[in-house]
Formats: sequence, structure tokens, C-alpha cells
Amino acid sequence: MSKSGALGPSVWVASDGRAGHAAQATAIARALGEMNRWVQIGHINGEAHKAKPIELTPKGLQPLLPSRMWWSPLSCLPKDQKEIFQPPWPTLWLAAGRKTAPYSRYIKSASGGDTLTVHIMNPQMPLDDFDLVVIPEHDGIEGDNVMQLVGSPTYFAPDTIEDAELAFGDLRSRARLRREVAEVRHQAHGDRLQRRHRRPAEQRPPRGALGGAAVAVEA
Repeated sequence: MSKSGALGPSVWVASDGRAGHAAQATAIARALGEMNRWVQIGHINGEAHKAKPIELTPKGLQPLLPSRMWWSPLSCLPKDQKEIFQPPWPTLWLAAGRKTAPYSRYIKSASGGDTLTVHIMNPQMPLDDFDLVVIPEHDGIEGDNVMQLVGSPTYFAPDTIEDAELAFGDLRSRARLRREVAEVRHQAHGDRLQRRHRRPAEQRPPRGALGGAAVAVEA
């Protein structure tokens, strides 16, 4: 693993700026950041740790080509983004989106393999260039280092879930009440239909009745 500092592990989270891609990478990083997950490793961030997600916006010809054909990924980045790629390297690199795949490969190479590189979504390049690739199941891509997911990586902290339960608890109670009222109304409607079709014999008109008056029929 990367020697990112004596304090503990460090994480870099990167995306191409698209909201959906950034959300997936950030979700995994947040899940790993929970105290109960890191406590056995060391919960104080290492020297190389970057608290804010990295947004990479490559320009020029290379981004128009398949990821595997980029010849110099750093050369198509703005200066401020290019300066990010220098040691100390992170313990863990999390990136999402096709345009970040060349940088995932660069990090793995530049760190001498010390950084654990995790790429989310199909990188459109050899899977062996990454330590772990997280891909939607519907892409149909398999490999020894591939983790298939049914949906996108999503994370909700325990306290967020508890807050939501409190915030929507009243709505849940009202929804249950409406459901119970609807069931009572449905049952009452069914009872009325049954009474309408099952009138007592004394309330039924006599046989041979016509126009509400009895008609005598001689033998």
C-alpha cells in the first residue's frame, strides 16, 4: 500500500465533473470514511489525503478518443489539475467515468503499484490496468478484479437514515391511516352490494305482480 504518511490512510476521489459519476465515487468514499470501517486501520487521515473530490476536465483531441488510446493524459489537463498528480500518492484512488480511466492507470503506475486503484464504470481499456473495477451488471463485463453491481453505488450514513425516519414518521402514520380508511370503505361498499342483492322474502314483490299491483289469474 502507498506510504502516504505516518498518520493513516489517504483517499483521492476523482470524477469528470458529471454529477452522476461524482456521486458514485463519493458514495464509496463516504462509506469507507465511517469510523467503524476504518478503526482497525487508523482513522486519522494520512499526509496525502484530499478532503475535496477532484474534478478532472481534460481538453483537446485525446478525450474524443477511446480511453486506451490516450498517449499523454496529463498534457490535456489545465495547469491546476495537472499539479495534483505528484507525490505523496494516496493509499486509495477512487475514480468514476470513462474520462478518468487514463488517470486511474497513471496513478497506479506513478505510485509504483502502491496506490490501490478503484475505477467505477466501464473504463474502456484493459481491466488489468486497475486493482478493482466496479461495473453495472448490465454491462456484462467479467473479470477477476471486477465487481458487478445491480445499481449505482449509493451510501446513506446511519444518522441520515435515522433523521429521515423521524422526518417522515408522521407521513408514514398518515399513509397507514389512509390505507385503513380505504379498506373500511371498501368493505362497507361490499356490504351494501350484498344487502341490495339479498333482500328479505317479505320485501320481494309477489309472483305475477305487474306494475306493483297483484293480478288474479283464473284457472
